[in-house]
Amino acid sequence: MKHDIAQKLEAIRSERERSINALKRDGAHPRLSSDRDRCEHRHRQERDLRGLADAHSDDRADSLTDNDNWHTDVTFIETPPFGAALTPKLLPPNGGDTLWSSTVAAYNALSEPIRRLVDGLTAEHDFQHGFRRHLWGVGDRREAWERAVAANPPVVHPVVRTLDDGRRGLFVNEGFTSRIIGLTQKESDVLLGFLFAHISKPEFTVRWRWKLGDVAFWDNRLSTHYATLDYLPHSRTMARAAILGDRPH
Repeated sequence: MKHDIAQKLEAIRSERERSINALKRDGAHPRLSSDRDRCEHRHRQERDLRGLADAHSDDRADSLTDNDNWHTDVTFIETPPFGAALTPKLLPPNGGDTLWSSTVAAYNALSEPIRRLVDGLTAEHDFQHGFRRHLWGVGDRREAWERAVAANPPVVHPVVRTLDDGRRGLFVNEGFTSRIIGLTQKESDVLLGFLFAHISKPEFTVRWRWKLGDVAFWDNRLSTHYATLDYLPHSRTMARAAILGDRPH
């Protein structure tokens, strides 16, 4: 029994590290490709989203935040980013850590009956679920928000994503997943609530305390992340490059 538990914990640790991929410290910057077809800031509607991005910049007194929840980047489009690189430009005196969770480790830790339940399900991912009208669609942000909504209708992805190498991971996140297709609203809310809580368990996560010069890489297909909002009124400014992705299956 103890041997089985130890094996399961080792498998969880291995998948967590594999999904998060790499974290480099002390100025060890990799050379990022300049080929726009392979590495770019993967917001297909960058022009329409720019106004919203400005709205949650830390440099604005009325800034809004959208990263202090467990989310996978830009799942509200048909081909979400494959991965991403992140580096800090300005850090607060304290706080502003980022946490990542492996959704493969989370999937593998589910009981067999729950895995069978979620394996065949699909879920809706909605731009408006992450960017609510009452926050983002008012005042001088309204026009940019309306353009972004028009450019980003809801899309449907599998609840469990399968990669070409056979690995499977949960592909839902509280940032953009609005409902599970085919379930009643109450059923969907309960199941998604359970999955969100499960993914965020400490057993599947790593926490990174940033220093200037750090670069983090992660597999956006197999993880969620959370930016802690514990540094206000100070500022935190990050630069990110996202890698083109494909349609989840």
